[in-house]
Amino acid sequence: MVISRAIIRDLYPRERVGAMISLVVAVMMVAQMLSALAGGLLEIAFGWRAIFYAITIAAFGSVVLIAAALPETRRARVTSGGFRGDVGSLLKDRTFIGYMLCQVLASQIIFMSAVNGSSCLPPPHAASDSTDTSSSVRSMRASLPRQATQV
Repeated sequence: MVISRAIIRDLYPRERVGAMISLVVAVMMVAQMLSALAGGLLEIAFGWRAIFYAITIAAFGSVVLIAAALPETRRARVTSGGFRGDVGSLLKDRTFIGYMLCQVLASQIIFMSAVNGSSCLPPPHAASDSTDTSSSVRSMRASLPRQATQV
C-alpha cells in the first residue's frame, strides 16, 4: 500500500489523490473477495499445493512486469537507475538490511509459534465411557510445567 500511495502522489495532482487512493483500496477489497473464490477453485481442481504455486508464479510475474514496465514516477529521480537501481541501493544500505532482518525474524517467530503451537498442548486422551472428566483434567495439569499449576 505504501508504494501505491507514493506512485499516486507522484502521478496525480493533490485534488485527485484521495479519489485515486479510494480506487486502489476498492480494487484491493474486491481482490480479497475474489482471491478466496480463486483459492477455493484451485484447491478443488488441483489440491491445496496449487494455491502456493499460483501465488509464487503471480509474485514472480508481478516483479518481472514491474521491473520491465513501470517507469520512475518521481521526475526528479530519473537518473537513479529505475527499479533495479533502487533495489541495488537498498541492498547496500545497512540500515535497511537491519530493519528488514528484524521484520523477517519477528514474522518467523509468529509463524513458528503458530506451526509448533500444537506441540505445546498435552496429547489427546482416549475417550472413556464415563462422563467424569476429572481424570483428564488431572492428566492435563500434570503435563503442564510446575509454575503454571501452582497459580
